[in-house]
Amino acid sequence: MPVNTNIQIRKGTATQWSSTNPVLGSGEPGFDTTNKILKIGNGSTSWNSLLSTSFVADNAIFSNVNVLGATYDSVSFSVAGQETNTTDVFFSPDGLKMYALGTVSDNVNEYNLSTPWVVSSAAYSTAFSVLPQDTTAVGMFFRADGVKMYISGATNDTVFQYTLSTPWSVATASYDSISFSVTTQELTPHSVFFKPNGLSMYIVGSNSDNVVQYTLSTAWNVSSATYLQSFSISSQENESRGLWFVGDGSRMLVCGTGSDGVNVYNLSTPWDISTATFVNMFSVSDQDILPQAIYIKPDGTKMYIIGNTNDTVYQYTVPSIDIQLTGQTSAAALDVQQDLKVYGKTTVANLTASLENYTEKVVPIGNSSTTKTISLTNGNVQTCTLTGNCVFTMPTAVAGKSFLLFLYTGAGSFTASFTSVKFPGGSAPTISTTASRTDLLSFVSDGTSWYGSYVQNYS
Repeated sequence: MPVNTNIQIRKGTATQWSSTNPVLGSGEPGFDTTNKILKIGNGSTSWNSLLSTSFVADNAIFSNVNVLGATYDSVSFSVAGQETNTTDVFFSPDGLKMYALGTVSDNVNEYNLSTPWVVSSAAYSTAFSVLPQDTTAVGMFFRADGVKMYISGATNDTVFQYTLSTPWSVATASYDSISFSVTTQELTPHSVFFKPNGLSMYIVGSNSDNVVQYTLSTAWNVSSATYLQSFSISSQENESRGLWFVGDGSRMLVCGTGSDGVNVYNLSTPWDISTATFVNMFSVSDQDILPQAIYIKPDGTKMYIIGNTNDTVYQYTVPSIDIQLTGQTSAAALDVQQDLKVYGKTTVANLTASLENYTEKVVPIGNSSTTKTISLTNGNVQTCTLTGNCVFTMPTAVAGKSFLLFLYTGAGSFTASFTSVKFPGGSAPTISTTASRTDLLSFVSDGTSWYGSYVQNYS
C-alpha cells in the first residue's frame, strides 16, 4: 500500500551554495532559492559542478507567448559605453543581471539591475573576454544555473563552452577547452540556444538563413553534438541574427536585419524544428532597424531586443495569454506563471500548495424571477438578486462539488427555496426579508445529495 513520506530538502541562496560548494549525498536534493534550481547529489560531485534537474512533462504545456501583441515600454539602455557592435543579450533568471555581447570588444559585458527586469536601471559591472577563442563573438547562452556559458563565434564558426565558478559572475568564467564546429551547416553563425535539458542545441546563421538543430549525447557538453536537421527561414528573413524558443518549445522566434522584426513560428511537436510553421512578424523598426537578438523573460511577460543601430537594449511588455494542459501530465514540479486551463479528468496526489494572490472568479447569474436553475459551469462563487418568490433548481449532485451563492434580497420580502437540498436540522432557511441585504449559502455534494449551510442578513 502507498506510504506517505516527508522529504526534507536542503535550501539556500545561490551565493550560499556557491560559497560552501558542498557534496550532496547520493540521491540527496538541494534547492537554489535564488534561481529556483534543483540539483540531485551523486555522493561525489560538488554543488558547483552538479547539473540542475529539469522537470518537463511530456505533452504538458502549450505556451504561446504572444509577442505579436507586444508593446514597447519606452524603456531602454545603451551599452555603447562598452560595445559599439552589439550581437546578443541575456539575463539571469531573477532579472538582476544583464549580459551584452559584441564583436568590437569581444567581451561578455555584465550589468547589475537595481530593479529586476527594468533595463533602464542597469549599471555596468565587469566583463569577460572571449578573444582567445574567437574574434567575432556573435551568440551567447547561459545554462539556467548560471554555471555554464556558451559563445558562438563567426570567425571559427564554432560554439565554445565555459564554466563560471560563481554562478552568473562572468569575472569567474574560464574556457573548458570544449567546442563544436558548425562550419558544415553554417558559415556565419549567430545566436545559439539550448533545450532546458541540455540535450539539444540550436543555432541560426545569416549564410544559409537556416535554424540548425543538433543532438547532444552528453547534456550540456557541446563536443558531444551531432547534426540532426535544419529548417529554412529564408522566406521570412534573409539576414538572420537572433533565435529564441518559448517555454515548452512550441514556439520559435527569429529576428534579423532583413525584416527588422521578430518572426514567429509554431512547432506542432515541441523542440522539433521540422514541424515549424510561420505565423507572423512583429516589427521593431521603430526602435532599431538592425535587431540582433531576442530574450524572453521566463514568465513570458517581457521581451528584450538588442539592436545594432544604437547598441541599445529595448524592453517590451507581452500580453498575458492562456496556458493549456492538453495531455496526460506527470511532473515532479510544475511552475505556471500565466493563466492555466485544465481540460479533462485531473488527479492531484499528495499536494502541498502555497497560493499567492489567489482569487476566485465571481459569476453573477442575474435576477431570480420565480424560477432559477443553478449551473456548476458558472463556477464556485455565484451571485443572484431576488426579484420574486423563487424556486432554485439545483444541479445534478456530483461527489466533491461545492459552490457559494450570494443571494441579494433586492426590494425585500421575497422567499427562496432549493430543490433536493438537505439543511441542518431538516429546516431550510427563511431568507432575510429586509431590502438590500445579503444571505450567503454554501452547498457541497457527496454524489447523492446536496448539503446546504447558511449565514444571513449581511447589510
